[in-house]
Amino acid sequence: MRIDCGLNGKTTENYNNQTWFPDSFFIDPGKTKQITSSPNVSQIMTTLRYFPHGEDMNCYRLQLINTQKYIFRAGFYYGNYDGKSQPPVFDLFLGGQLWETVNSSRRKGLFSRSLCMRPGTITYQCA
Repeated sequence: MRIDCGLNGKTTENYNNQTWFPDSFFIDPGKTKQITSSPNVSQIMTTLRYFPHGEDMNCYRLQLINTQKYIFRAGFYYGNYDGKSQPPVFDLFLGGQLWETVNSSRRKGLFSRSLCMRPGTITYQCA
């Protein structure tokens, strides 16, 4: 399943025919916004979820099947959505463990990838 932060409804990317679903089923806090599209930025990077109230940790709750393997891939693109020209740097956690420190200042987006096996049925991806 592919989850797009800030997406209002299901969408399919034109160039690779992949379907993306909105993140609203997996997280409650935050606000959504759409940024101006650019030829150098993927369509899925034009919607976002941000947290204006400075919440300490914002987590996606994912239902997983025991003993199955999952690939978690996270993509980030700042796009100056807030007009401050100050891309954030933040820690990304998976299942309660630090996965990576994300620097979102790269122009085309930044992707992280990890293969893991989860023993429980619920995991959290937090930033």
